[in-house]
Amino acid sequence: MQGSHELHRIIQEIGRLNEQFFPAQIVGAALVVALAAFCLARPGRISSSLMKGLQAVLHGLIAYGMVVCLFNIGGFYYAFVALLECAVTALFAADIFCNTMQFSLPGRKDLRIMSLVLIIYGIVLYPAAELLMGYTWPAIAVFGALCPTSIVSIGVVMTAAPGAKRDRLLLWLLGLLSLGALVCGGRAVLMGGYFDISYLLSGVCGVYFLARYRRSAG
Repeated sequence: MQGSHELHRIIQEIGRLNEQFFPAQIVGAALVVALAAFCLARPGRISSSLMKGLQAVLHGLIAYGMVVCLFNIGGFYYAFVALLECAVTALFAADIFCNTMQFSLPGRKDLRIMSLVLIIYGIVLYPAAELLMGYTWPAIAVFGALCPTSIVSIGVVMTAAPGAKRDRLLLWLLGLLSLGALVCGGRAVLMGGYFDISYLLSGVCGVYFLARYRRSAG
């Protein structure tokens, strides 16, 4: 297990938050799986609104975690991520009322595979990769932490099926999530957190989706 001093401090904070909130991580992961299945089986406003509400709660808690890191570790980076997560929280919450996104299985095969892989990876395979690299509970990022949760969120947003005039919120939301993945995932990898290569790649997937979506819309 390698990495910079700051990475080890971050992992220590994650461990402390894991112990504080356990077993909320398991409950959150189970709810996401259940709501994802609900959205695929019964796409519509009710299932999508429930998923948006859960996503808003999750990213609100992540913003709280970033504020904790800001006070305990310090640095502009944590303030930036906290503000980013607050914006993501606000967009998910706002769309419960605006109803510009509804989640269902994407029609295009590449996006369908990509979204499902991201959701499964963030919940199951991300913590498995950490364990294989020598990290142990509670000092591992599981669902509910920034990186695995954002990977899942990118996959969820990829399943959105917006109408012709409903693309602005989708683009902002996926743009912010992808920006966070590129910045935070890239920073973690540079500090020695190689398990976050997947988070970095999820940002690349988000940018790919945005490019495909804008091309088809144009």
